[in-house]
Amino acid sequence: MTSNKELVMEISDLKKEIRELKDVVNMLVGMVMEEEEMDFVSNLDARAKNNPMYL
Repeated sequence: MTSNKELVMEISDLKKEIRELKDVVNMLVGMVMEEEEMDFVSNLDARAKNNPMYL
């Protein structure tokens, strides 16, 4: 049977892993948002080149 101390340590380790995963997810979300922003700007640039009314 697992002791309370072992369970507390396991929970602590899991909390740490969850925090690390949250950091990774936040970093990936940031990268996706930057990529989408760059695509949006590229599309605006392309539209502006094709039609000066977009400027």
